[in-house]
Amino acid sequence: MAPDRAVIAFTTAHGPALLRLSRQDGKTISELSQRKRAVATAGLRSKPGQAKLMLGNKTDDDAVITVDDQTVKLAAHAGEKLANSDDAAGELPDSQKLDLPPGRYKVTLKADGSAAESREFEVAANETWGLLAGTDGVLLPMRLY
Repeated sequence: MAPDRAVIAFTTAHGPALLRLSRQDGKTISELSQRKRAVATAGLRSKPGQAKLMLGNKTDDDAVITVDDQTVKLAAHAGEKLANSDDAAGELPDSQKLDLPPGRYKVTLKADGSAAESREFEVAANETWGLLAGTDGVLLPMRLY
């Protein structure tokens, strides 16, 4: 644990869950996720010891998401349904999937018509996260597996 972040793992009636709290730019960011009990489809699972980010765009405009030095251009509504089901996430093209070592990453979203928005995002081994470009240039993270 570091002075600017905390991670709390716990179990709910529906399975394991995780709460992450972090400080960035004078703000507290909270991320609450729950691991699915069912086995994920092969397209959703990360490589062993790695984390996977699946990128999508819920907006009517093109967007660009940069994770450290990796830049992914997303057409309007590309992958917007990745959180709806394992099948929808598994159908994303490889260009919208990033395999990363566990750690903290600077993620920047630049959507047409809005200023670039940056934040830090932390991933752990064997996790799969979805990052959606949301309205008003906001990144919407969701733990998929």
